[in-house]
Amino acid sequence: MSKFVIAALLLLSSCGSSAQIKLRLQEPAGLSPSQTKTLRHFIQTTEGLLPRGLDTGKSRYVDIRFEKMQGSLQDMLSPQKAASEGAVMGFLENIYFSSRPSKIVLNENLIYLVTDPSWSQARSYRHGKGARLAQATLLHEIAHFLDFNTSLSEDIQEDIRLCRQDSDSLPKFFENCSEALSVRGGISGDPAFRKHIRWSQTQKSMSPRSPNTYEYENIHEFFAVNFEYFILDPEFACRRPSLAQYFRKTLRIDPFPGKSCDMSHTVFLDNLGERVELNPAQVISIDYLHASPGAAIMSRWGHAMLRLNICKDLSNRESCPVEEQSSIVLTFNAVVVDTLISQWRGLVGKYPSQLLYRSLSDVVEEYTTSEFRDVSIYPLKLNRSQVEDLTVKVIELYWDYSGKYYFLSNNCAIEVQALLNSILPFNQALQFAPLTTPMGLLSFLQSSGLVDREPTKIYQSREEVYHKALQILDVRMGSVKNPSLEQYISLSAAHRGELFKSKSPLSAKDKAAYLLLERYILNLRIQDLYEKISVLVYKENLATGAAVLKDKSQLLHQGVESYGIPSGRDLMSSDKIQELQREVRVYKDNLFEKLAERFPRERAEIEATKENFSFTGKTK
Repeated sequence: MSKFVIAALLLLSSCGSSAQIKLRLQEPAGLSPSQTKTLRHFIQTTEGLLPRGLDTGKSRYVDIRFEKMQGSLQDMLSPQKAASEGAVMGFLENIYFSSRPSKIVLNENLIYLVTDPSWSQARSYRHGKGARLAQATLLHEIAHFLDFNTSLSEDIQEDIRLCRQDSDSLPKFFENCSEALSVRGGISGDPAFRKHIRWSQTQKSMSPRSPNTYEYENIHEFFAVNFEYFILDPEFACRRPSLAQYFRKTLRIDPFPGKSCDMSHTVFLDNLGERVELNPAQVISIDYLHASPGAAIMSRWGHAMLRLNICKDLSNRESCPVEEQSSIVLTFNAVVVDTLISQWRGLVGKYPSQLLYRSLSDVVEEYTTSEFRDVSIYPLKLNRSQVEDLTVKVIELYWDYSGKYYFLSNNCAIEVQALLNSILPFNQALQFAPLTTPMGLLSFLQSSGLVDREPTKIYQSREEVYHKALQILDVRMGSVKNPSLEQYISLSAAHRGELFKSKSPLSAKDKAAYLLLERYILNLRIQDLYEKISVLVYKENLATGAAVLKDKSQLLHQGVESYGIPSGRDLMSSDKIQELQREVRVYKDNLFEKLAERFPRERAEIEATKENFSFTGKTK
């Protein structure tokens, strides 16, 4: 826990006796004695769930009344977003006009969700049943009460006071005075909370695995939505474990003491490929991976990634045998479907961003061979607790992540920086440093001592290997002797074949060099065709229907309330997942073959390149 959170809690405990918040019901008129009794019990039960010990100043009591508001009972329970969001469930009165608001107003229809069995047991899209939805609504508004009535630490208040005196001053716990002066809420406004939840990135995500997308409205709603689930849902600690841990420490309450959490560790390589169990206890270290700058617009500043090193043998974690070791790479990428990458689209966030786990071999192959870029490994200097915390974070993020990729303001470096911030002690430089590029992030990690100056390993670009192969061939293109690699690649397969056949006699070294180049060019030609087909599929919306597996959410059972990290029962069985993946592979292969017919020149060039292998005695 950061020192200013600890300071805030010490301040809370020193401001007088900490008392349980009391809920006072303004009883609605016209209810039967039985309804009134049920409603009173509902209020008392909810009161018993609240955290003790938070200092709310003089506001110990919360008055609750019911009023007529927009939204029918059907709207409240509806799974349809438009209907459910159209219903006004309640609000904290005078939230913007009182320094310590203490009156909650609820939609009178909630009375029926509490007192009428036909409604209280009715299926609700959120929180399961009507009665639980009513309780969640009350807890949501109480969360706002707690937030706006809890004091910030003296250090943070001093930051705010300085900014009020001089808006150009440099606050300690905020990026700038504008952020400091916008703070409202002793919990949601705490910089530790913003850091922990990666708010700068989270607010842009709109995750499809959200319990309620209203949490992205602002940071106050993010706290309130998650507070209601933290209090009511015993699985919250498994679905959003890092946030549950933060709430337990900060609010000093454990709603489900002794509840064991069998958190799922499942992720899939390349989103839909091999299934991997990423157990935090088995992750022995984490590396920063840096791909050197490339020629493309979005690659010219490098690429930032994380590698998680795994040891399957927990009893031998400190000196893990090589045969028990494995690793996977976490990477943030823009999903680009343009034939030519648009710099403008990248600057304004028109490209979706995706989080992928990939094998190290695939990452190295892509950068060193396809893009001729070095990949360097820098071990991060994290303690055991930080390694496990970061692993939990990246599992959460894998299932929750959805964002937009901005080349300069929300790219791979900024995402990695936010991840590291979320698990490290407060560091003003790391928190607020304008590290907008992977090169800038690497430089900061080196200067701050989080990684060493020199990498422990460099996977070097294979460009020089292909240049040397071309020199061995000693080919002549017209008047050009020893053409560049780019010139040679641009030749047709037939032209390259003629150049090779013109060399006589052929040594084994000649054949090996020619075969190496032809295999490289074949991969380039296939990749180019795949990219053209992908653009075609996107533009003509051809990849529709149940047979296309677009993302990992389709590996989950549909039609049930689920959020965050999926539980074991949320995921389809291993057999079903493998069957679905096989169907998708067959579908995509067939779709590729069908659409490839629209590119006869590219297909002919691929087949001719394969024929060139026969000159060396190889068939593929």
